[in-house]
Amino acid sequence: AQWFKTGKQPTITKDVLYYTHRQHHCDVTQLKGKKWSFRVENGQGKGANDIELLAFLTKPGRVSIRIGDETYEKDLPAGISTFTAPIPKNKAFVPSFSRVRNGETVIAGDSRFPVVDKVEFPNMLYCSGLLTAN
Repeated sequence: AQWFKTGKQPTITKDVLYYTHRQHHCDVTQLKGKKWSFRVENGQGKGANDIELLAFLTKPGRVSIRIGDETYEKDLPAGISTFTAPIPKNKAFVPSFSRVRNGETVIAGDSRFPVVDKVEFPNMLYCSGLLTAN
């Protein structure tokens, strides 16, 4: 809000990781009701099957998204960066996120929202949360 109001990006004073994701793959196994489908308009309509991590970093470092036994990592510069990892089809898990600087984990935690492999009815809304250093 400060950036919007003043036109000047505020200084990032602490590392923060914001995550967003759906609670299931777009092609999840649906146990009840009519099969979900996207309405396509103007060539748009494909659902995203990604977990996104938005990193506000005071200094460069590595961030990671862990999905079950697979980890996706990326070195990011100081500032605001984004990083994504795919939601696998037919897999249930709780996404985990971390921030490492100079070999030391400074932020680590799990999403508050599990990703499931079966649903009664699909829910295409995104859930989100944030993680900061203790």
